[in-house]
Formats: sequence, C-alpha cells, structure tokens
Amino acid sequence: MRRLAIYGSSHLDVIKLIDAINTVEPTYEIIGFINDLPEFQNMTFMGYPVLGGKDAIPDLVNEGNVSFIHNINSTLKDRRNIASILEKMDCEIVSLIHPNIDMNYVECDVGCIIPAGCTIGANTKIGRYFTCRLASLISHDVIINDFVYIGPGVTCCGYATIQEGCYIGAGTTILPRVTIGAESVIGAGSTVLTDIPSNVVAFGSPARIVKERDGSEYRGRGM
Repeated sequence: MRRLAIYGSSHLDVIKLIDAINTVEPTYEIIGFINDLPEFQNMTFMGYPVLGGKDAIPDLVNEGNVSFIHNINSTLKDRRNIASILEKMDCEIVSLIHPNIDMNYVECDVGCIIPAGCTIGANTKIGRYFTCRLASLISHDVIINDFVYIGPGVTCCGYATIQEGCYIGAGTTILPRVTIGAESVIGAGSTVLTDIPSNVVAFGSPARIVKERDGSEYRGRGM
C-alpha cells in the first residue's frame, strides 16, 4: 500500500473516497494531513493527525513510499500555490477516483478527485487538479482544463469546454458546445446556454454575467 498525505483538511469527503478505493483493492494508508494554518497544528480530523505545514513535506518525501493528494479548494491562487509546492518538492501526486466510475476512453491528468455517483462520458479530457463533487454528470467529448472545480449535481453536456480555473456551482447545467472562459465562476443552479467569457461571475437561468471577477469570490473553506 502507498502511504498517503492529504494536503488540506477542510473537505473530509476525501476520506470516504479513499475508503471506497481501499474496499475494492487496498491501495492507500492515510498517514495524515498537511495544513499550513497554525491553529490546526496538533489537531486530528476523522482520526488522522495534522502532520504539519508544507515544511513537513521534504521529510515525508525522503521517507519514501509516500504519495500526496491536493485537497485545497479555496481560492484559485491557493490551489495553484499548493500544486507548485508539491511539484517543486518532487512529490508523487495521485488522483482519487471512485472505483464505480467508468474511466474507459477518458483522459485524466494527475491530482484529480472524482467521488461517488459521478458519470464521465467517452472522449472526455480532464486536466490537472480537477475536483468534482458528488453525483455530477460530464457527458462525452467534454474538455476540462486544469484547476477546475465542479460542485455536486452539475450536468455538463457533450462537446462543452471548461477552461482553466473555473468554478461551477452546484446543480448547474452547461449545454452542448458551450465554453466557459478561464477563471470564471458560474453560480449554483444556473443554466448556461451560451459561451461565457473569462474572468466573470455569471448566474441564472439562462446564465447572465453579473460582474467581473476580482479574485476574491468564494472557492471553498479554509485549508
């Protein structure tokens, strides 16, 4: 089994996902969390300790047989920074994909989290550090670029494109061949009928641009 350190302790559904993977084939032994916030040091989450902040990573790498999963979903800046830290320290970064999800004919890069109840169609291409939440449907021939976050219950129809760094709120529907521009945010429950440009916040049914992004929009909770 690979020893696994989880960077970020706010989104604990990842433990349930790892348990599901291990039920089918023992793969990961969770050794604990990496968390850079001082107030979380010496704490435990779901029975697993915080091992320290990013300064603890080199020792873990030197121990050998340690993999890492990127579990930060706050701001896009934070997500990119954590990915850069892991990559510069030569960490082995894994993806966590629920064993019931059919990944045949799907290209998926490193650092992805795809939990129970999701469906991914053929010829879909998924970039680095993609995070999806429960029961989302990604149809065929979809392109999802790096650092995309998709909330629970999202439907992404065929030939759609979600560019780098987008946040798609829960229950959103993206129609066929629609492109969501880089770093845009789509509010929960929206229906996206036409292309959305980069760096905007859009919401509604049909989705309409409500403002330009300033980088401070909510992207999750803590570390």
